[in-house]
Amino acid sequence: MKKLKFYLSHNLFNAANKTIREKSDVIELLLTTIPEILIDDSVDKNLGFCEVIVDKMSRIVYTMKKDGMIYKKFSFAFPFHLKE
Repeated sequence: MKKLKFYLSHNLFNAANKTIREKSDVIELLLTTIPEILIDDSVDKNLGFCEVIVDKMSRIVYTMKKDGMIYKKFSFAFPFHLKE
């Protein structure tokens, strides 16, 4: 199992703060997250972080902070298999 951790940008923080009601909302968040992972110039802005867990069942975990406290944490499984 491998974990990749990166900090949230303001753009990704706002995208992850939206309510997820349909599959299209998850896909939109995933498409917003992927460029952030690939560029990986993340700086801690005290907004939270994401962890990509690469294993048999790959997941992405969002941990969001407000005023230094964790107020929202959620995850979803990737609809495809990730490799290192």
